[in-house]
Amino acid sequence: MSPAFRKPAWSRWAALALAAAVALVLAGPAARWLILDATWTGDSRAACDPAGACWAMITARAQQILIGFYPSGHGVRVLLAVLALAAGLSPLAIRRHAGLVLATAPLGAVVCLALMGGARLLPSVPSAYWGGLALNLIVGAVCAIFALPLGVLLGLARQSPLPVIRLLAGAYVETARAAPLIVVLFAAAVLAPLLLPPALPLDKLGRAMVAITLFEAAYMAEAVRGGLMAVPRGQREAARALGLGPSRTLVDVVLPQGAAHGDPGPGQQLHRPSEGHQPSLCDRRPGHHRRAAQRRRRLRLAGAGARGLHLRGPVVLAAVFWPVTRRRRPGAPPSDRPPESRMSQAMIEIDNLQKWYGDQPVLRGLDLKVAAGEKVVVLGPSGSGKSTLIRAINGLEPHQAGTIRVDGQDLAARGRQGAAARRASGMVFQAFNLFPHLTVLDNCALAPMRVLGLSRAEAKDRAMALLERVRIASHADKYPVQLSGGQQQRAAIARALAMAPKVMLFDEPTSALDPEMVGEVLEVMRGLAASGMTMIVVTHEMGFARDVADRVIFMDEGKILEAGPPASFFAEPREARARAFLGRLRA
Repeated sequence: MSPAFRKPAWSRWAALALAAAVALVLAGPAARWLILDATWTGDSRAACDPAGACWAMITARAQQILIGFYPSGHGVRVLLAVLALAAGLSPLAIRRHAGLVLATAPLGAVVCLALMGGARLLPSVPSAYWGGLALNLIVGAVCAIFALPLGVLLGLARQSPLPVIRLLAGAYVETARAAPLIVVLFAAAVLAPLLLPPALPLDKLGRAMVAITLFEAAYMAEAVRGGLMAVPRGQREAARALGLGPSRTLVDVVLPQGAAHGDPGPGQQLHRPSEGHQPSLCDRRPGHHRRAAQRRRRLRLAGAGARGLHLRGPVVLAAVFWPVTRRRRPGAPPSDRPPESRMSQAMIEIDNLQKWYGDQPVLRGLDLKVAAGEKVVVLGPSGSGKSTLIRAINGLEPHQAGTIRVDGQDLAARGRQGAAARRASGMVFQAFNLFPHLTVLDNCALAPMRVLGLSRAEAKDRAMALLERVRIASHADKYPVQLSGGQQQRAAIARALAMAPKVMLFDEPTSALDPEMVGEVLEVMRGLAASGMTMIVVTHEMGFARDVADRVIFMDEGKILEAGPPASFFAEPREARARAFLGRLRA
């Protein structure tokens, strides 16, 4: 039997039997200690039998154990304070509105502390009298509530494109993580009073809570940073291709997935369904589907607000982090002129386009014009610059020289003109790049709501109509991981069409698919071509190029070596390099 299919040495039933046997062995001594030999009456430890539990002392000091030395006449305030904390955290129980906890939890913490201390509205109770189990709950919850947004900001700052921000955040996080908590508390209790202004209204408990908050934030920042680093780059590119700005990308795409990636569980790596993964034989081993279901539940929980498109809490974090981002807010959507009025003009104009990666030239002075409604297929060997070309047209790859105009708008222009040029093209990626924390329907409705300003109902109606067009409407409420590769690519096409682009760009849309799934995607693309959509397709599907393309372009070493109608190109290519390429494909 293959090691991938070998059963573990201890099955689930054996583990349960072992746990039951241990429980039976320990049940007798535990019952004797807790019940039979326990002392139930008395008021001190001396009155208790050392052979059993001392319930008498616990009963006599129950109030001190629960609320410390808090005045007994005001004990109800402690209960109300704990309830205020619970109310602030209650949105977590409502998956649809879980994002609201970032606003309600701090409010609940403030109300809790105000009830405990008095806040000039109730009789004042100094923090020296707070104690017991209630104080532990309050300190733990309040510090975690305020450490979370600070940790998120620190985690984002460690990923900032600005070196100064990264350096400062990293120095703080590493310093805080290197210091033991007992040292931090000692500094807050003993050293802080010597350094802080005497007028600062912070007693010993207040200083300890601030120290614990700052200490926890450093650890949360590393969890956030790990989650953000686990979000594939393609997710950000997909959001940018849809016209989402940096703050919206952060709120609706990065943070929900980062929360799920940040704690994948011991020894596990979170599955990235958006990268076109197909289960291998090893993925079909016993327990794989159960683990996949757990991962899907974790993604749904982390993206709860975004799933219903009600995520609002992280907007505060995005607004605070805005100064360390450097991308501009997209402008107004492109013009909605009908295609018939543009048939005589060039939809895409590229003049002397040049692109380098370091000292390596990738695009060498390309000139290209694509008419409205024209279908262009780009062929060429790997590394010839095909994908870089269409990524440059969509604005995903900056270029060092030359101009790109889409629907008459300069792609490099600042403000609304550049945003309109980027939004005029829709991008379909080789790896699908669907957002795994959203359903297929919400994948298609997100950008029309956030960018075009459609209402939720309008965006979902448009999304459903497009899903019907690509024949996956029955899968609208499923998550990308629940779809086949062909279904995911059709969903990606529908998502791009939801922004009503003037041009559709396809970056090898079938290369990550099984042969049986290629046909269903090509059929959707043929229907799109028949509708008059301007298309640039990078592909190795020769049959599609012959049947659909108006023009075939052959690229090599960053240059266009040959361009012409598909019939003449496939029958008698002029360039020797093109003949050699086609010869290898036919072989």
